[in-house]
Amino acid sequence: MKYVCVISMVTVMTAAGAVNDACTECHKDWPEYAGWEKSSHAAADVTCVDCHGGDPTAVSMDVVRASAGYVDLTDKRVIPGVCAGCHSDLTAMRQYGLPTDQMSLYLTSRHGDRLVNFGDVKAASCADCHGAHLVLPANDPASKANRFNIPATCAGCHSDKDIMAAYYLPADTFDKYSGSVHGKLLLEERITGVATCADCHGNHGAAPPGYAEIRNVCGKCHVNQELYFKMSPHVEVPAGGPAAVSDCAVCHGYHSIKKPRPQMWLGTDDGQCGDCHAADSVGYRRASNIVKALNDAKGAIGDAKTAVKRAAEDGLFTEELEAELTEAETYITEAYPVAHSLDLSAVTDLTKESIIIAHRAETRIDQFKHEQGKRRNILIGVLAGLLLLIVLLELKRRRLFRKL
Repeated sequence: MKYVCVISMVTVMTAAGAVNDACTECHKDWPEYAGWEKSSHAAADVTCVDCHGGDPTAVSMDVVRASAGYVDLTDKRVIPGVCAGCHSDLTAMRQYGLPTDQMSLYLTSRHGDRLVNFGDVKAASCADCHGAHLVLPANDPASKANRFNIPATCAGCHSDKDIMAAYYLPADTFDKYSGSVHGKLLLEERITGVATCADCHGNHGAAPPGYAEIRNVCGKCHVNQELYFKMSPHVEVPAGGPAAVSDCAVCHGYHSIKKPRPQMWLGTDDGQCGDCHAADSVGYRRASNIVKALNDAKGAIGDAKTAVKRAAEDGLFTEELEAELTEAETYITEAYPVAHSLDLSAVTDLTKESIIIAHRAETRIDQFKHEQGKRRNILIGVLAGLLLLIVLLELKRRRLFRKL
């Protein structure tokens, strides 16, 4: 089928005398053109011919396709090279502060390897992740590469059962991520510092991390957890044991990571301590003691907070006590990463500090109540004395009145 643009026989000229781009004349009502107009490429004066090539003055698509330099972008395999024409140019990218190694990274990824080396058009190209015509900077809320949109962008392929079946991959990754602690914080609470697909797998160089790499990947965000995990017995693979034992995902999972709970230490399901350790084993008892230390500290702080609240209702100035309990909570916050070392003494050193502060707060409240009771008794005595004095004075007044 021929796509012919019917325009005036007279060449349309701009005010400056330059020939108008026939792409604009023919395609200005197309959604692709509307997308391009809003794109960062349009803002940078990147036009149709820069990506599609060919003769921009031709009024027939047959002529355009036959013209020198035309690039058929319906062939997905050529897209990365076209994008790299600018995005690998240091001079072109310097003014925008953009890196020029995306193409090199892309070629190392599963996506790039499958598309470029094997001609697998199911693999993601630049346009699948960034868009074709409506290409926006990553900080634009509407960009497919915006942090809040990355999971949905990846899900465009990774939730497609037909595409994933070809690679023997699950198609429920997005569903799992959406229900995870990361997914809820990112997608529901809109917290920007939460891990997206790209933070764990990479973006242009996307690839699944291997067992030996997972804790390093997690450690990019969970710095203290990784530090203490390296001190634990889990970091050493036991003779004849599975290599995955030293992998964060064994306990926390991959895409469906949940917020850690005490049950994780005490349960017997997948990823819980009882899954590997018998209830009467040294490892399981140590885990139980760590949980007890953490729960004891949390309980002590909870009791102290209740006491402080009641004291405030009784009129005590409690800001200093509240600040001290906040300090007590920081010891528990620090204890959670330390627990990855499985060093019970290191954990209890911190939880004991929390308990000491909590008990000190309750002691001060008890002292206040004692002082308050003493003052109340004194006040009652003073009031009783004043009342007695008033009664005596009244009796005296009446006697004097009778004598008169």
